[in-house]
Amino acid sequence: MCVIIFFYPGEGFPKKIIVFPMILMHLFNFEVIKNILKMSISKHETILLYNPYLSEYIEVDKEISKLINLLWKLDIVTLNSCQEIRTGIMWIQFPFYYGEVFIHILCSELNHHEPLLKRILRESPDNAWEYNLSIRDHSAMDYNDKKSTFNKKPAVSFNLSVFFPKEDYSIVLKYFSNLSDKNSSIKEI
Repeated sequence: MCVIIFFYPGEGFPKKIIVFPMILMHLFNFEVIKNILKMSISKHETILLYNPYLSEYIEVDKEISKLINLLWKLDIVTLNSCQEIRTGIMWIQFPFYYGEVFIHILCSELNHHEPLLKRILRESPDNAWEYNLSIRDHSAMDYNDKKSTFNKKPAVSFNLSVFFPKEDYSIVLKYFSNLSDKNSSIKEI
């Protein structure tokens, strides 16, 4: 099971909602939404990890959980993840800044001739990483306010989705493990 945290306007909204309303699909990249809908049906083995940003335990797909936990320990915020959003493809969604930090850390650790760097930078047609930028209006998410939340001024943020081949996972995990072993965080980067 992949956990996607979406907020649904209405009385007593759930903390986790898996199905994204089809009406909103035209506002976003259709392929990304289609994959998220598929992901909501997929059943992956999950484990509970303590998310320091939500101050609660959440389910994370087991095969990507070590990386997500390391990212949190390094103060890199994630929003969503899936161990296999498409066949052979892992996915992590970040607030834009943290997604940029994630990519920056990897690129700064690699030599220009390494195949992983070429895939990250999309210089290699084989297994190139994919990116999707989305925008979110947080002003529409105040569900405790019984008045229309859409009358407020927009409060937008950008999210960066990173899609990468499962075969790259062990290398990515190694780089962030090494960084974690140095007791670093993004505050030092």
